[in-house]
Amino acid sequence: MTGTNLAPSLPPADFATRVLPIKLLDVRQHALLRIHNGHRDPVFYNTAVVSGTVFRFDAPAGEYGVLYAAEAFDTCMAETVVRDRFEEMLLPLVLTESELVQKAVSALVFTEGVNNFV
Repeated sequence: MTGTNLAPSLPPADFATRVLPIKLLDVRQHALLRIHNGHRDPVFYNTAVVSGTVFRFDAPAGEYGVLYAAEAFDTCMAETVVRDRFEEMLLPLVLTESELVQKAVSALVFTEGVNNFV
């Protein structure tokens, strides 16, 4: 598949009128996975002030931090490691070992002080 363009296609014509499914997750019953920089604590709320980079869900004025977590490992990889790094690129797509060894995988288990979230 070398040389294959992986550019995303446009959404379907009825995209704006579709109803998104909502899933409630009781985080007291399900651990969430997190891939993070190994030198940081798993529960670390990043801000643009700390990272020097503004990410898409960051607060405009840095009034809160963001912690990415997911139910599945592949979702964590897609969101935190792969993200948009391969946009407009051709196969083969490569992640280097030197980059991956800096990461850690943690399971976040919540026992108190949380509410369900969407």
